[in-house]
Amino acid sequence: ERRKIPILVNGIEVSTSQHFYAKNNFQINYKPDSKLLSRTVFITNNQLDVLMEEINYLKNYAYGCNEQNASKIRALLAEKSIKKALDLPFENEKTLKTIISKLEKTQNNDGSWGWWNQGDQTETWMTIYIADALNLAIKAGYSSSSIYKALNYLEASLNTMNVSERLYAIDILCNFKSPVTYKNYVLKAEKMNLNFTDKFRLISIKQKSKLPYSISEIIQSSNKDKYGVYWGENIMSFKINIVQTSSLAYNILKAEPTNHTVMLEETRNYFLSHLSKNRNTIERAVLLQDITDDIISNNNIKSEIRSELKINGKVMGQEFPMYLDFKNTDGIYIEKTGAPLQISVYETSIQNPDKKTDTLFSINAVFRKGTDTISSVKLGENFQHYGNFFVKKNAEFAMLEIPIPAGAVYINKFKSKLPYETERQYQNDKVVIFFRNLPYGNYYFNIDLQSRFAGQFNVIPTKISLMYFPDVFSFSDAEIFKIIK
Repeated sequence: ERRKIPILVNGIEVSTSQHFYAKNNFQINYKPDSKLLSRTVFITNNQLDVLMEEINYLKNYAYGCNEQNASKIRALLAEKSIKKALDLPFENEKTLKTIISKLEKTQNNDGSWGWWNQGDQTETWMTIYIADALNLAIKAGYSSSSIYKALNYLEASLNTMNVSERLYAIDILCNFKSPVTYKNYVLKAEKMNLNFTDKFRLISIKQKSKLPYSISEIIQSSNKDKYGVYWGENIMSFKINIVQTSSLAYNILKAEPTNHTVMLEETRNYFLSHLSKNRNTIERAVLLQDITDDIISNNNIKSEIRSELKINGKVMGQEFPMYLDFKNTDGIYIEKTGAPLQISVYETSIQNPDKKTDTLFSINAVFRKGTDTISSVKLGENFQHYGNFFVKKNAEFAMLEIPIPAGAVYINKFKSKLPYETERQYQNDKVVIFFRNLPYGNYYFNIDLQSRFAGQFNVIPTKISLMYFPDVFSFSDAEIFKIIK
């Protein structure tokens, strides 16, 4: 019998990236950095390669709540469009239909969706987001009865929604019903003090409804940096932020009868430069949805226009995409002339596992037998991974990851929940617990284990983080645990 044993990093792995659309002559230098685990350079002359990197990230994302399944639908539809344009087979037809079926099964009886399972607390914004994804799937030739139940729920709930949810819902409903139906809501919204995202959403609705509107505020409020053009503010919300606002502006300008080619191209460049910088699956999927078809239509690589690329003085070939791995002791000097290239540099480091971090949370974890804290057990004995975490202010969509020693197994996978727990998943190397809401306070957890294999094991820190803002996290001390014969 042969089984593969994964080798896991001993610590908290942190990945960062930089992305450059090297349109003109371009140089960049990276010095050796002993703190890094690895550096990878990705270079392509085809922006579709960049999109496929993002599509693969979303397809292979480890978790599958309702939002993430809706984001995977967007990614798979984008992949299908790219494969069709390149005259390649789309091999994920079954996967796409399976995800649609999953969403149909987790839909609540009233037509809404919660975060994970049927019967979960209704998430209005998530319901709209999922309905939008299913609408895209239907336009692509797939079927789902869930979309009509969702639309009925949204229309019946308009009066109880906040203004942001109401405008988002109407923007989706306008694809199915005459926009005139919602004219009174539009007139009311015009008199409100709206944030940028809601202002642009209102313009989008008016544009679809053939009501009078102006795009002057969109033009005047645009921001520009070295990457391109964008709109909005970097607010800690997955509903109202730069990505959502820029997405709305982009689609409004694209639907305009007047030509905004330059601004649209600069916005696509910004999106491409920020795809994997985005904090969560929602932001990545929204940008993919917006720009895939446009990049396909503009994908006219001309073989007579070539780039000259040098890395550390060595002239590279023209076989794209390139994936180049470097050691932390290597410096990297990239020079480019000629045709545009998309260049991404990915860096991976290990955050010191012996140093705890305290942010929105603080967390501690130990091994126990009975009420005694332990660092070792005998083979075949039962013990617990026990700890507590403190929430310093109310948090939403949190994720707790509790590792288990490699030489241990679960005694049971009981269904009793921690306070405010929404979903629990037992994986080979850790237990993951999800919380929709976590009010201020102290919480305790324990996982029942049994020692199965002798040895000395590094146990990575227990970690709590915000799922949609993964840079907000805290972790416990790393531990060394012994199982003795």
